[in-house]
Amino acid sequence: MGAQMSLIAPNLYLGSWQGANNAKLLEENGVRHILTIFDARFSMPACVKQRNHLQFLAADSCQQDIRQFFQQSNDFIHSGRLAGEAVFVHCMAGVSRSATLIIAYLASVTDLPWDTVLSAVRAAKHDVAPNFHFRAQLRLWQNDGGLEAERARLLEKFGPWQEDRDRLLKLAEICAEFERTGYWRGELSIERRGNAFFAVHHLPDAEDEVDDAAAGDTEQAEAREDTTERNGHGEDLEEAIEAVEEAKPSDVAAAGDRDSNE
Repeated sequence: MGAQMSLIAPNLYLGSWQGANNAKLLEENGVRHILTIFDARFSMPACVKQRNHLQFLAADSCQQDIRQFFQQSNDFIHSGRLAGEAVFVHCMAGVSRSATLIIAYLASVTDLPWDTVLSAVRAAKHDVAPNFHFRAQLRLWQNDGGLEAERARLLEKFGPWQEDRDRLLKLAEICAEFERTGYWRGELSIERRGNAFFAVHHLPDAEDEVDDAAAGDTEQAEAREDTTERNGHGEDLEEAIEAVEEAKPSDVAAAGDRDSNE
């Protein structure tokens, strides 16, 4: 199951049900706001009840309209972060439902398209894989003007906020580099690099899944979903993010050559 808690952006964490049950982890990361998205209401542990908590009822299924939650989710996350407090968003595994809410939020507070944000979130937490219907909803939300309207609403309500943009672009570049070379910038562990490479290369392509769903080819889209490998998660990304600006193209090529010889 997904990582308990992964840092996606300053004061914004994505993770699993285990993370919400881990009082020590919540305290260590300064989490004061928790957004839960499950398909049923559970009795929340004391460590959740002691914090500002919002819960949505939603299944990780092709029938679920997750777009209906974007505005309320965005307000909840953004208010917490603007107050300088950490927000933790989770579902059962931190892979599909909660990841979709975070992608929608980060696309809303930056000028980045949803698929670039997906790559960035995936670099921070490698097992992120919203189901293909959620991706289709994100794409439609962007294409029909819903994302632009939400950006305008947040700007009017909260004022300008672009602090996440540069970090997300660096994370997206790290993810793209995984796909090209399997090389994890700033990470020396061959095992970690291998896990990252495996995770990215076995995650279904967002555009392929969305196109399958739009064409009504649910069997093909579901086959992609069934073969998704959800291994590994992003940790200690700061060195890798900094290295994006510092490393030369030759360094990446050399790293790819080393990987092919190992």
